[in-house]
Amino acid sequence: MLSSDRVLLRPLKVNRVFKGKLDDKEIGARCAQFVRYPTERPEYLKAKAHVILFLRRAIEERGEGRGWLGVDPWFAVQPATKPLERALARLADAPPLKRDEREDHEEIGEDSLLFYKSRASLVVSGDITEISKPLYADDSTCTRALRIKVGRIMRGGVQGDEIAASVVRLEDESSEPPFLKKGGRVILFLRERKGDPRYETVDPWFGIQQGNSDMEELLDEVFGE
Repeated sequence: MLSSDRVLLRPLKVNRVFKGKLDDKEIGARCAQFVRYPTERPEYLKAKAHVILFLRRAIEERGEGRGWLGVDPWFAVQPATKPLERALARLADAPPLKRDEREDHEEIGEDSLLFYKSRASLVVSGDITEISKPLYADDSTCTRALRIKVGRIMRGGVQGDEIAASVVRLEDESSEPPFLKKGGRVILFLRERKGDPRYETVDPWFGIQQGNSDMEELLDEVFGE
């Protein structure tokens, strides 16, 4: 199993809490990510960047970043957008899943990926060759049509070396991610849809991610059939 790099976020100035309670306005957190540094470091991981963290209490509370850990190395750190924050605020009071309703893969947070495996019929990575202008909707989502040159297939199969997909994200004009551009590398969790293009992202939360080699390799292992 691949190991992940650990990102230390300390101190982190807290602007908003969607779930749980904090006594301090600054916290330390350790978040593992399957990313090769510095060549594939996400552009939003830098000083003064605005991020959203999904955290759990750390058992070991000594040392830097003590007290909090990212829930998994996949989606625990996300670039902040106002639509995503609004959606999280709406979900804040939703009851959590019972422990016996999901599989237990705590070591590398595979429970998150197995959920996406159940939803995605096609998981691929590749470089964007074409991308449309963003179309913003009243429900705080943004839709783009894009085409990628497929570099790796982690689940499913495709004909040819390019696919087209409709990508929906929780995003507004002020939070367009820098990797969504021609030549940007992405990982797509897709399902089939009626109409053209044939595929769409499985949800507006994590259906598209910035591509990186380590995550792709581990997706191969987790999604291997």
